Amino acid sequence: MTVEFPDPNTGEPRPVLKDVDLKIDQGEFVALIGRSGCGKTTLLNVFAGLVRPSAGEVLVAGTAPDEARSEIGYMFARDALLPWRTCLGNVEYGMELHRKVSREEKKARALSYLERVHMGHAAKLWPWQMSQGMRQRVALARTWALEPQVLLMDEPFAALDAQTRKSVHQEFLAVWESSKKAVVFVTHDLTEAIELADRIILLNDGTIAEDITVPFARPRPLELSTTREFQELRRRLIEQIF
Repeated sequence: MTVEFPDPNTGEPRPVLKDVDLKIDQGEFVALIGRSGCGKTTLLNVFAGLVRPSAGEVLVAGTAPDEARSEIGYMFARDALLPWRTCLGNVEYGMELHRKVSREEKKARALSYLERVHMGHAAKLWPWQMSQGMRQRVALARTWALEPQVLLMDEPFAALDAQTRKSVHQEFLAVWESSKKAVVFVTHDLTEAIELADRIILLNDGTIAEDITVPFARPRPLELSTTREFQELRRRLIEQIF
């Protein structure tokens, strides 16, 4: 699969992704890493049906991405909560857009996922009353409440401080491991990629430079990053990127 954008100076086609051949299985957690501008977010947007490939074929849940949008959840670095809706109302909002569910089911599902990210107590709070970590948990619940087959995540935890990020990681993994959705996760944080993913795809100038299977069994211990094996893998990735 290849994606080309017009060059801003010449107008000529410029490849952004080149001959990308990638299969992600249901229940697999894949992290995309690489230098800024290497094509990570573009690839995510191809999966979401927001960018069409110039050549080749892309299938999500067995069909074209724009036909599979009801099976896709997309989460960004910023929570994008609606300020005029409560915590509960924000989680319900995604279901209003994507799925036809009854009012009772919508509320029950929203409350269920808020509880799973430890935000059930905050259902009536407004976004301005919540910390950034709380807001990001609500955004996670909103995405999960859609119950998609595929989760696309573009640096969803980048705005969180280190301690909050660790906590949200654990909450996210607990929900993911109970549902085993396919996850495609863009991050610049190599530690985050190794701690969370089953596979790490290293992109370089729009091509897949390396496809690495993460060798650590789940559940992964909190002290994983202190082990020699972890440090060796991280060093290998740093050498490839920089």
